[in-house]
Amino acid sequence: MANLALRDTDPFDCHCRVIRMMRTFFPIVLGPIVPGPIVLGPIVLGTVFVGLSLAVSPLLAQSLTQLTPTRVIQVGSSSEVSTSELDARANHRINAKSAAQNGAARIESVVSSIALSAEGKLLAVAGDDHLMRIFDTRSDQQLHRLAAHADWGRVVVFHPGSKAVATAGDDRVVRTWEVSNDRRPRELATHPQPIHTLAYSPDGDVLAAGGFEDKVRVYRHDDGRLLRTLDAAGREVRHLIFSPTGSHMAAVGRNGIVRIWETSTWSVAADLVDGSRAAQVLAYSPEGTHLAAAGRAGVIHLWNLQSGESTEIAMPRQTGTVSAMLFCSEDVLATGGSDNVIRLWNLGTRQQQSRLVGHTGSITSLAYDPSTTQLFSGSYDTTVRVWQLSGTNSEELSRRDDLRYGDPVGR
Repeated sequence: MANLALRDTDPFDCHCRVIRMMRTFFPIVLGPIVPGPIVLGPIVLGTVFVGLSLAVSPLLAQSLTQLTPTRVIQVGSSSEVSTSELDARANHRINAKSAAQNGAARIESVVSSIALSAEGKLLAVAGDDHLMRIFDTRSDQQLHRLAAHADWGRVVVFHPGSKAVATAGDDRVVRTWEVSNDRRPRELATHPQPIHTLAYSPDGDVLAAGGFEDKVRVYRHDDGRLLRTLDAAGREVRHLIFSPTGSHMAAVGRNGIVRIWETSTWSVAADLVDGSRAAQVLAYSPEGTHLAAAGRAGVIHLWNLQSGESTEIAMPRQTGTVSAMLFCSEDVLATGGSDNVIRLWNLGTRQQQSRLVGHTGSITSLAYDPSTTQLFSGSYDTTVRVWQLSGTNSEELSRRDDLRYGDPVGR
């Protein structure tokens, strides 16, 4: 029970770890339970209800489908590891029969974070099994499976030049991996607390990191030198993001205050406060003229960075927490979260225009490839799903290169 370590600042961890424990002790009764759209109520009872409802009435979920994924990548389903390797990760879902017969077992990994390479050909995935995987996005084949961390991997980001991948997580370590030499990672830094979020500057020169503390640390990518330690606006940092030009960096924590730094001097340029103080994920528009924030309040806050004006977009009731968000074009915003649904928003009309339904667990990360107009989504249901956005009723989607980097939010 000591391994559960349920934090009051990490509700999604509680949900997922309890599910994992229940499946270990009650695999026959509960079956393939995955995290569902639980927003209120006891975690254990809510999880059992979702698991049983999926097993008894699968047609209910099918009836909600409006746009289905074109492909589903099961993360970890074909990855075999030795039983000795499993000893250190005993709380994972394992195929005990396979382990007994073959000395190996299969692990399905909760997906915490995904990222696309600059050309969109590679997909990096981090999860609760401590591993980092790289897939070929054209064939969906797993190319690499790397032992990245000693604890839950929270975030993975590609270097803008696609020459490296950076990962971090609950073991408090930031590592970088050369794509051409992925077996030789570099330990860039160790933080005093678990790390939630990483962000590369658009030129790839610096890497910023934040997590369960009131600091943001900025490192030089080439040699790992610590360049700056910045004061965050709250006690923790949930999300970091650079503006498209790299002139500014924004961070948000659990208190919902968005702090923006000017990167030429690393001085604070602004503190933006949403009315609900519940924002915990950010997105810059492709031109850098707008900044969006969302989280637990059921609204999207949109700031015009040129005029200083702000507006709110009301989300449907019971959408839960928004944990992933990005712009697909200057006028189209994608959000995903704890209700298992991805929504596309028309910012011109301030209306929801599409629902992408198929995940059976909270959505943790989004990444968009403008060259193929494909949206990738990672989830606690142990899958990455691929959605073809062309042909939907969305506005014409931008093909700007700087939209390819899906900035994840660890939960």
